[in-house]
Amino acid sequence: MSVIAASALAQPRAIGGYLSVFGGEGFGASYQHTLNQNMFFEADAVFSHDYGLTAGGWGSVLCNYIFAHPDWVAFGDMNAYAGAGLAAGWVGDGLCTGYWYDWGGASQAFGGGMFGIQLSLGIEVNMKNGLSISLDMRPIFGGHCSDWMYHRPVGLYKDGLMMFCPSVGVRYRFH
Repeated sequence: MSVIAASALAQPRAIGGYLSVFGGEGFGASYQHTLNQNMFFEADAVFSHDYGLTAGGWGSVLCNYIFAHPDWVAFGDMNAYAGAGLAAGWVGDGLCTGYWYDWGGASQAFGGGMFGIQLSLGIEVNMKNGLSISLDMRPIFGGHCSDWMYHRPVGLYKDGLMMFCPSVGVRYRFH
């Protein structure tokens, strides 16, 4: 009941995209929805190119909590946030196969299913003109399903751990 009540009171917060250059290499669309003054949901759809070897993508849903409002910028406000959620999709895992292990990349070309828990830790600057810029880490702790890659049904999704590297988000924030 409380989730339904919170959803009824929720308002759109921001829409835009983000870029991850190091871990999970990809770019995506992002939508944020305010639950209350210090909480927001975030839904992301990501296209991943995994070191240029495998095209794939995943979706994730996170619930973020704003735990600090530093007063470091004069041209807007700043928030520090952390959260958790779920992620799933079809991706490669370049740290397990591809040029890292089989030197031919044949196994990397097929990719595999991915699922896991995604965490977020970041900071955002919200400017008065509606532009919101964020820098955050979004590691995924989960499994990667590919019999071709692991010679068993499920292995650890190692690229998800590389997402401790920061990604940059640019969004339009609704007022």
